[in-house]
Amino acid sequence: MRKVLIDLICFPHAGGSSVSFNHWKKIMPEWISINTVELQGRGSKIKEPLFNNFESVESYILRSLGNIIRPDIPFAFYGHSLGALIAFESAKSIGMVYDREPKHVFLSGCLPPHLVRKQKKISILPDEPFLKTLKLFGGLPEQILENKDILQLFLPIIRSDFEVYDSYNRSSLVPLNINTTILFANEDLCTGQYNVNEWSRYFSKEIRYQEFEGDHFFTVKEAEKVVKLIENTLSTIF
Repeated sequence: MRKVLIDLICFPHAGGSSVSFNHWKKIMPEWISINTVELQGRGSKIKEPLFNNFESVESYILRSLGNIIRPDIPFAFYGHSLGALIAFESAKSIGMVYDREPKHVFLSGCLPPHLVRKQKKISILPDEPFLKTLKLFGGLPEQILENKDILQLFLPIIRSDFEVYDSYNRSSLVPLNINTTILFANEDLCTGQYNVNEWSRYFSKEIRYQEFEGDHFFTVKEAEKVVKLIENTLSTIF
């Protein structure tokens, strides 16, 4: 077994959990260790109360990272959709708490902060129009939307996560000095093909853009390509 050289700390999409990255763990090279922060109300923490605002999530994440980052191992962040916002804000704050920062940040399927703040808030909608909107924009995996039993189980989690997303109202006055890769899909209706370019105003170091085929959940269908991109990017660190 090859020695772990870097921890990839992953933040899933709305409604997601650590299970969302199980397939990645099977295809990621051994020198990259995938770690996740499990939010309350899902997975191993299913009995704990759900969050409904971004500030609470951010505080929880920063506390939890203290149990994940290792003193002798560098780390990188990856986040998708809501997870991208969490990864971005965590990258901004972690240095003040732990005096360390990620070697690289991967953000996928997410608009930059100033465009997120302009989006219509859908978490306040009743169940039927809420789910209809999610289906229209591809904001949830099809296997959840098409199974009523699973949907009813996940609905409180999904709504809670969108309350967190809708409550996001941050501005970043000082660009982050961290190398960054923005991943997006050509048919992702949640972001649009060109809006992602505006992430450039939030970083002062190198920022790369990588387009993939697919919709909002391109990271599932294009998992091998996404993992290869992460592998190739992180390999330049060593």
